[in-house]
Amino acid sequence: MELKKKKGIGKRLFSLLAAVIMGISLLGGMGAAEVNAADKTDEELLTEAFWIVDGCISSIPDPVTNSTNEETFLNACRGQVSDKVTLTFTDFRKTNATTEREGKIRATLLICVGNQSQKYPFERTIRIMTQDEQNFENALSKLDDIKAQVAMEMSNEMMPEDILGALSRYINGVEFSLIDCDKKESTLTEEGTFDINFRMTAGEDNSQNFAWHFTIPKRPMTDAELLEIAIADATRALKAIEPSNNAYAPGILQLVKNAIGSAADADWATEMKIQQATTTKEGAVTGEIRLSVGSESTILSVNLIIPKLDEPQNNPNADQEYIEKAKQAAYDALDAFVPSNDTTKDDIYNVVKNAIGNDINIEWYADFKMIKAQKNQDGLIEEGSLSLTKGDGLGYVSINLTIPALKDETGNKPNDKPNDKPNNKPNNKPDNNKPSQNDDKGKTDNTTKPQTTEKPKTTAKAVSPKTGDSSMMVFYIIALFAACGIAVVSVKRRHR
Repeated sequence: MELKKKKGIGKRLFSLLAAVIMGISLLGGMGAAEVNAADKTDEELLTEAFWIVDGCISSIPDPVTNSTNEETFLNACRGQVSDKVTLTFTDFRKTNATTEREGKIRATLLICVGNQSQKYPFERTIRIMTQDEQNFENALSKLDDIKAQVAMEMSNEMMPEDILGALSRYINGVEFSLIDCDKKESTLTEEGTFDINFRMTAGEDNSQNFAWHFTIPKRPMTDAELLEIAIADATRALKAIEPSNNAYAPGILQLVKNAIGSAADADWATEMKIQQATTTKEGAVTGEIRLSVGSESTILSVNLIIPKLDEPQNNPNADQEYIEKAKQAAYDALDAFVPSNDTTKDDIYNVVKNAIGNDINIEWYADFKMIKAQKNQDGLIEEGSLSLTKGDGLGYVSINLTIPALKDETGNKPNDKPNDKPNNKPNNKPDNNKPSQNDDKGKTDNTTKPQTTEKPKTTAKAVSPKTGDSSMMVFYIIALFAACGIAVVSVKRRHR
């Protein structure tokens, strides 16, 4: 009985030992595989070195000069072959060239790796280059740089003479002549092409033809073309205006600026004048607006017809209707007005007065409050109102204006927005209701640009380029523990 128990225990110990040995062998095999993959035999290194040496020696142009020696070729190979490779010349015979005959180099380079070696024989011609040949070789080395420079400056204005002139300025000792040239100019929507064929010559025996191709970028619009577009846009904007006796010069100019955009600028060249319309004759708004784009400018005549006024009728609401039209004119004028920290009640009063004329009585109904503009935020003029009266008509104009943020020392408006108060531009709108003296802020349009929430940056996980995958190591360790676990379970079952 004891003998059977001892035999059972021995079997269980043997199973456990076998599992451990299997795991260790797996790990050992993995390490050996990594080492064998990284090592190369001397024969493999020798073959590799031979072809590297062949490439290095071939890169030295033939013919060479009298100053060429063993170091010239060894330096070309150093740093290219493995540290286990040694290079030595077993033979290096050199005959210098003269102006009358060529010289010769006959050499044999011995490549050694451990006990392995191989000879690499080669020859080179030695020749003394003439001045024309030297000039020609020097020119060849500079052509690519000049071509790249020409490509950067390529435009519809480029001519063949410009390219040949650039070549002659930067390269001495050679001559350039045009063979032919073909150019297709670019447009606003399509790129163009420029093809030139030329010959480079140095003396009687050195010449070569070259063909260069370039792409001409799409051309930008000229100032004159941009001005023509601005004229058309401004003309359309003026035709769309329905003028009245209350026409306001800054308002008309702003409509023109909105139409032409930022590519052009506009200002009154002559003062705007109004010829009042009556019930018997038409009126007119006249003046001249200057449009400018870069160095180009033109004068655009303004001649807007004000329709005849309607015959006065026994309308009990005539005064109130007149007030409502005046209010709209006042709001249009206030929208075009740009206030500052120095704006006064008189300034605002005069803006409204100039917009609606003298036949309406204007008085301050509620004084405004001012929040001055700072370097980092706009200011506000708010809670003010003016009363308009004419006969039985009565209306109120709410004063809600934005003061632009102050400019910094460079003249630019800061980009940072205040976080404590939205940067909304108040919108002056007619309101038929009587405003409160303490609360008449009016409606505002939210023109604040939403702040961009920056997308969180993601960090890429680096992967180590080691030989062998770390995941394989984990696999072998798991396999080892699994084998041990199987052995232990086997021991327990047999024990039961």
